[in-house]
Amino acid sequence: MTQIANQTDFVTVAGKKIQVMRGGKGPPLVYLHSAGGEMDWTSFHNALAEHFSVIAPAHPGFSLSEGLDQIDSIHDLAWHYVDFLEQFDLRGVPVVGFSLGAWLAVELAILRPELVGKLVMVDAAGLRLPNAPMAEWFIDDLHKLRDMLFYDPQGPIALEV
Repeated sequence: MTQIANQTDFVTVAGKKIQVMRGGKGPPLVYLHSAGGEMDWTSFHNALAEHFSVIAPAHPGFSLSEGLDQIDSIHDLAWHYVDFLEQFDLRGVPVVGFSLGAWLAVELAILRPELVGKLVMVDAAGLRLPNAPMAEWFIDDLHKLRDMLFYDPQGPIALEV
């Protein structure tokens, strides 16, 4: 796979300095990261960038993004992304969310469905399903955590995280 050029810059959203990673060509796609805060360009980003212009913001309080003091809940974070998408006139944009980012993407789609086109949820955390209780994610054994998160914990994507 060819490495696609990418860059990281900063934008201001509702008074908050937000780090944004971008790369690829084609229609825009927003990638919302997990609680792991993956803000390095991975093979997953690269694969998406073969077909889309990937826009991967760091949530407030992650990486070099500011504004965590204004976020008290997942709903506050979803409203932040309403502001983000509206500021950059992104309407009907595909959104890919990983873990926390998947939960956030669903909340965003509920708040403003017209902003979200296709929605891809990868290992969605935080969603409550009656017959599928959520596991304890806040553990310090990364091998156990990888086993819980990935179908193939030794696969190339799992080993990057």
